Amino acid sequence: MPRLSFQSYGPTVGRMCVLVALLVTACVPQRKLTYLAPLPKGTEVQEATMAVYPDYRFQPNDIINVQVKTLNPEIDQFYNTMSFQGGGGMMMGTPAMAYMMGYPIDQRGEVRIPGIGQVRVVSLTAQEAQDTISKVLLKQFVEGTVFVKVQLAGIRYTVVGECFRPGVHYLYQNQATLLDALANAGDITMLGDRKRVQVTRLSDGKWKTFVVDLTQRETLNRPEFILQPNDLIQVRPLPQKSSGLGQTGFGTFSSLVGVLSSSIALYLALTR
Repeated sequence: MPRLSFQSYGPTVGRMCVLVALLVTACVPQRKLTYLAPLPKGTEVQEATMAVYPDYRFQPNDIINVQVKTLNPEIDQFYNTMSFQGGGGMMMGTPAMAYMMGYPIDQRGEVRIPGIGQVRVVSLTAQEAQDTISKVLLKQFVEGTVFVKVQLAGIRYTVVGECFRPGVHYLYQNQATLLDALANAGDITMLGDRKRVQVTRLSDGKWKTFVVDLTQRETLNRPEFILQPNDLIQVRPLPQKSSGLGQTGFGTFSSLVGVLSSSIALYLALTR
């Protein structure tokens, strides 16, 4: 077997240095995987003033649920197509049911409600729309005998990119955050960039795009943190994904050891 000098191992040592450098840079650091920055060491509680977020204002193509309660069950069933089925049993809320039986807001900003007619609700909050419809109904009922409730028929949004369950999702809540939306979509993968989550939102007839850093606590006070109907959430991949070496330090180490072992074995085979 020929003697191998240090010089002959030079290229191999160089490759090892490169691989070690890759090991350090390829795995995803913990700070990029943690939401809302952990509390400093020794801190058990951190208080912050709760931000007051503006109420959502209805836009064209939104679907709303209008419930009317009176002293007459037959009148209730006539109005509440979204909440009643046949003999008055409650229906399960589903996207299909919301679409088929809710009240869509047309391009003029109006909804057509049986027994009431066209009511303009665009740019109104749920409370304002509720007050508007109540005023119309008070022309037909005695005050105190009718109750109106208006709310969105679910918050529809879309998630694409580095998420475990990308696609179109729904949340049946009056208000939700981007973290609620991503949790409902299975959370961001280890290779998703939590520092630059891109949100495209329809506002006043225009699409606006902004970036949210979900690793910082200050994000809680940003109005963009509140989910809006029809939001498009895009989670971009981290640079580590393109390297293909591994998501964790151990995974990266295993991949590099395999490459290094193969390189040494091939080198020794060629020098025999």
